Amino acid sequence: MPDIAIRNYAPADFEQVRALWQRCGLTRPWNDPADDIKLCISSGHGAVLVGEAAGDILSSIMVGHDGHRGWVYYLAVDPGHARLGYGRQMMKAAEARVAGIDREIVDPAAMPVMADHDR
Repeated sequence: MPDIAIRNYAPADFEQVRALWQRCGLTRPWNDPADDIKLCISSGHGAVLVGEAAGDILSSIMVGHDGHRGWVYYLAVDPGHARLGYGRQMMKAAEARVAGIDREIVDPAAMPVMADHDR
C-alpha cells in the first residue's frame, strides 16, 4: 500500500480540504466546512489530519473526543485514489491521536455513519 504523509491540518490547506470533502460528498448546506474546522481546532478537543502526497491532499479526517470517547468525522479519500489503503492509514492516525490523550480508543463498530453516505 502506498504511503501518504499524514500531518496536522494548516490553514493554507483549506481550499484543498474543502474540495476533497465536496468530491467525496461530505459537505452539507447546513455545515460550513470552515466553521467545522475552526470549531474542531479551537475547542482543544480535536484535530484535523490530512494525508498528502506530492503536495496534493488526498485524504483527511477530523477526530475529537468528548472526555470519554473518540469521534471521527469527515473521513475522506479522493475518489481517484480509493482502495489504496489511505482510509485505513487515516483511521490508524486518528486512533493513535485519541489513544495519545489517554481516552477510550475509537470503536469502529460504534462510529456513526450518515445514512445517505453510500461509500
